[in-house]
Amino acid sequence: MSILDQSHMICSEQASISSLNSTSVCLQDFRSEPCQVCGENASGWHCGSITCEACKKFFLRSVNGEYLKYKCIRDKKCIITRTTRTQCQCCRYSKCIAIGMKIIEQSSNPKIEEIFKEIPCAVCQSASSGIHFGATTCEGCKGFFRRMTKENTPQNYKCSERSNCEINALTRNMCRACRFRKCLMAGMSIEGSRIGRQSNLFKHKMVEMQRRGLVQSKLCHLLTSNLNHTRKKIPHINQEPLIMVSLEDKLESYIFEQISHIENAYISQLKELPFCSNEINDLWMICTSQLHEYSNRVRAFIDRIPNFNSINFIEKTSIIHLSTHSVILMCLCIQSLRSGIVNSNWNYLNISFNSSHSQYLQDRYPFFFELNRLTYSFEKELQIFELDDKEIALMLALLITSIGNNKSKEIEYLEEELFTILYDYMAVKRGMNNKDYFILTIQIPFLHRINNLILTNISNLKCSLTYQL
Repeated sequence: MSILDQSHMICSEQASISSLNSTSVCLQDFRSEPCQVCGENASGWHCGSITCEACKKFFLRSVNGEYLKYKCIRDKKCIITRTTRTQCQCCRYSKCIAIGMKIIEQSSNPKIEEIFKEIPCAVCQSASSGIHFGATTCEGCKGFFRRMTKENTPQNYKCSERSNCEINALTRNMCRACRFRKCLMAGMSIEGSRIGRQSNLFKHKMVEMQRRGLVQSKLCHLLTSNLNHTRKKIPHINQEPLIMVSLEDKLESYIFEQISHIENAYISQLKELPFCSNEINDLWMICTSQLHEYSNRVRAFIDRIPNFNSINFIEKTSIIHLSTHSVILMCLCIQSLRSGIVNSNWNYLNISFNSSHSQYLQDRYPFFFELNRLTYSFEKELQIFELDDKEIALMLALLITSIGNNKSKEIEYLEEELFTILYDYMAVKRGMNNKDYFILTIQIPFLHRINNLILTNISNLKCSLTYQL
């Protein structure tokens, strides 16, 4: 089944699509993990382990001497599950202890609020306070978005300039229209408000990332420097063969071989995306044909990567369906940069502007032709990075594995491996102290948010054109 037919059987699915907004792999909430005591869906990180609310409360009741009263009538061999957990308090408590539950004293770990302060607000670039309405923002922009949507007042505000006011910590109160528009561009939505509810498990994951160096103390400064174009571009010198040889020497042979496989898959399938066919008269068939081509190329891309062979067909189809638009969007941005002009006049369907259907689509479905406005900052970042084909290919593979929350162990392992390979390669190529890796991978949630917008607009397009037929 094609990417188009899988998720757009009926128009009512738009609501469910909009609820799929995902945050960064580095920031995602793992609430879907099972309780380590009884197997029920966990509610968070409690007393040193991943547990459900029931087992957390049971342990807190038991730990203060209550456990001394527990007796087992089955030689302490009871199997603890969701349905049997209340039958033997003794074995349930023993399992709590076995998985490492304990009353944790106040530690010296950094607070979650302190970690978020290192990440800039997606709207005004001041220090963020958490994930609000589906985006990482400060308290000010969170409150502004809530007021605008609650009072239903966005339509009352107009920009006195050209709807392109610069929004930062100093100017954010000067133009409400542009500030609200930037909130939407950052991925904020009422449906996304659930993403802001951060469980203890989410906080534990954030602290673990900070401890491992995945949330860098200088990240905010580096991002701000990039946005202000203060980073200097290193001029190219005709020494590429020498650089590539040294890179191969510095990396483990099996890692370089994996990178080469992924690079070759990218070059053969995604480096040059085809233009939309002009030989078909039916408008819906034109769009369908192009979207099917995108889906097929993403599938062919991962089929050529040996690492993906362990994933079963159904799961592979699912991640392709969920991530295709993120992958294609980045490829189109890269193609735009190759043209020599940042944010050149491209459209998502890659349809020629001279096509007979182009003007019709632009007038009625402008979203596909205005995506370049949403990707403007991202393209500027890509221009500064000057990624080679290996880095692009690894990033595309990461976009595929980082989508969704209910992933199998095989995909999670592959995702972690890809993050490591990309880090190792960029560290060897750009230096251990270079932070391009962190700035690049933090763009992943942005691409996934646009992916969801594209899914919704494809659904609208299908409903509209089908109705006209």
